Amino acid sequence: KIFSYSNGVILYEGERFFLMEVTGMYLFELGLSEEKMKNILFESAFSVGQNIFTRFDIKNVQSLLELLAALGWGAPSLIASGSKFQLVIKHFPWTKWYNKVDYILVRGLLSGAFSKILNRNIRLGKPQIDVSGGYLSLLFNGE
Repeated sequence: KIFSYSNGVILYEGERFFLMEVTGMYLFELGLSEEKMKNILFESAFSVGQNIFTRFDIKNVQSLLELLAALGWGAPSLIASGSKFQLVIKHFPWTKWYNKVDYILVRGLLSGAFSKILNRNIRLGKPQIDVSGGYLSLLFNGE
């Protein structure tokens, strides 16, 4: 049994899951706009990113990128050059607030996941945003 469900609660290996439509991510970050709260939000997401993706037996970057695509995070790809890399996510889900947030939840989750997989501390910065193709693309830099 991989997932369990009881009284409206979905569990996976003891962790509670819940559906959150993409607007929730944007509103959550907009509501926690104080600098202190941004740091707490990032560190919390980082911790979750280190742990949650390993529960899916993700052991390499390609598997993580495939899982993100399967979960509806768009079309992610990684461009590596030595210890530096760029993560591009084309067709990331967006709302009217796409240019009003710093993508703290996304950066934290992905920083934690990449840190765990690559066995080094990764901190993705605020992404460059591009909507010129008619869809949202995020470009994160990391090392």
